[in-house]
Amino acid sequence: MTKTREIEGVHVVHSGECQALPKIDLEELGTFKDCAPAVEAARRRFATFIARALCRPTCYMKAGGDAAA
Repeated sequence: MTKTREIEGVHVVHSGECQALPKIDLEELGTFKDCAPAVEAARRRFATFIARALCRPTCYMKAGGDAAA
């Protein structure tokens, strides 16, 4: 997860294999088998975040941590 606000002025949750993973300014959330626990970990740290569609399209979350429609 980025420590600095990035896209749309929010923090971004990335997977370790993400093509858009920044090289700096990351905060480790942990190791997770699927999206839900990673999103919950992000929610505990930052009020506003998104999960990158490039990382895992099925995990995409809109700004604020709401599931994409």
